[in-house]
Amino acid sequence: MEQVDTVYVVGDIHGCHKELIHLQNNIEKDSKKRSGAKLLIYLGDYVDRGPAVMDCIQSLIDFRPHDFSIIYLLGNHEQMLLDFLADKKNSLYIWLGNGGLETL
Repeated sequence: MEQVDTVYVVGDIHGCHKELIHLQNNIEKDSKKRSGAKLLIYLGDYVDRGPAVMDCIQSLIDFRPHDFSIIYLLGNHEQMLLDFLADKKNSLYIWLGNGGLETL
């Protein structure tokens, strides 16, 4: 990885689209004040609990500011969803009990 001059870290979006857009706008605005390479790290937990999971996923895909590298990490809520999709024992109840119903 190349040298990075500025790092932004975002965690626990949980389907809160308005808040994500506000945060992305602030990151982009702040980044214009800084020179050099920038890194944006999303710490996972994009799904569950919030009302607009699909809008969040689309905004995560679409947000590509200039001079940024972006890393997307898997959170425990994504892992619970993947466990459910893989039909692991009791995974449906675990996922739904942790906010999965809102994602559905």
